[in-house]
Amino acid sequence: MKKLSFLSAFVVLFAAIGLTSCDSEPVDPVLLDNQPQPTGPAVFKVDFSGETFTADETEAVIADGLIAIGGIQGNEQVSIVIPGTTVGTYDGAEVLMAYHPTLDSEYQYWNVDEELNPTGTVTITSIDTENHTISGTFSFTGYWSNMEENHPSIAFTNGSFQNIPYTGQPVDPVDEEFMTATVDGADKDFSVILAVEAGGMLTFSGTIVSPSSSIQFMVPTTITPGTYSLSGDEIDDPVGLYHGAGGTFPYSSVSGSLVITSNDGEYIEGTFEFVAEDPEGDSVEITDGEFSVALP
Repeated sequence: MKKLSFLSAFVVLFAAIGLTSCDSEPVDPVLLDNQPQPTGPAVFKVDFSGETFTADETEAVIADGLIAIGGIQGNEQVSIVIPGTTVGTYDGAEVLMAYHPTLDSEYQYWNVDEELNPTGTVTITSIDTENHTISGTFSFTGYWSNMEENHPSIAFTNGSFQNIPYTGQPVDPVDEEFMTATVDGADKDFSVILAVEAGGMLTFSGTIVSPSSSIQFMVPTTITPGTYSLSGDEIDDPVGLYHGAGGTFPYSSVSGSLVITSNDGEYIEGTFEFVAEDPEGDSVEITDGEFSVALP
């Protein structure tokens, strides 16, 4: 079934908003405050299908190593997620841009075609740390996420967001989180890191925003340094999951190991390698995995 699943990326988006090919350099708040900043009302707009979408509501969040920006007009929404917290230009391979025809729509137009080729760019032109606003421009070609319906693509042009109020902190933390691995022979950097504790279990993951993919682990919060099987043979074994851009269901680990090298109450660190299968029996091999994740 050619239905692209980007659930992982939109989990990141909605968690952030609440509703690298990159020409960027770290934002120094002192330097930003010394530069002339745009003033005026918040404006989020983009041209498509012969009309201009102008948002009635806007919101932005800078957190967990990403920027999320959204604009709503009536029952429509345009959303942008950037895996970075700096001014600069980001290409479509690193960002997620999507148009939701209705807020409750199961499918969206997003900036990746049916062959998973990304489109578009986003430029962050200003992060005003005094007034807590963000400004920039964007454009992309949107493809309907249910490829079975064969909708034509839509060109989104002249996109801009000016003086959008943001919450969060544009300065990355000193301690760097990361998750990297080789997936079927391709080196990947899962740079958006999330961790949640609930019911005595710790779930932590690394995500690539576009094209959407992620690696996720579920372990006891009290897990100690050691080597753990990811075969799933025992009910209390840790679980490794891989979410790819081309399938509806995740791949679950059937063999391999997770090595915890440290769990000191602030960070959990280690290495991993595993083979995972989806419900149809297709498999993916993940090797040379490493991670350092801040605990919630």
